[in-house]
Amino acid sequence: MSVLNLENQRTQAQSWLDEFQAFETAMENRKAVWDKLDTEQKLRWVRAAAGTVSNPKTFAESKDPVVWLAIRLKRFLDGFEIEEASE
Repeated sequence: MSVLNLENQRTQAQSWLDEFQAFETAMENRKAVWDKLDTEQKLRWVRAAAGTVSNPKTFAESKDPVVWLAIRLKRFLDGFEIEEASE
């Protein structure tokens, strides 16, 4: 098993908190509109912002860079397969 060096991670992550909270706020600002959209409209929004998995958009190509970042993060995290033990 590999060992991940987590030394100084808290300090580094702490320096990102303001930006992360600004990102969360920007996503929350989109939520009211998102909740009113049907599935097809949501899909068009994601495609305009981030493209598809097989044909992703660059940041410069994105129509909504905040959603581009959110989708990029989601796609990255989708690569982490986690199975929780049943209780």
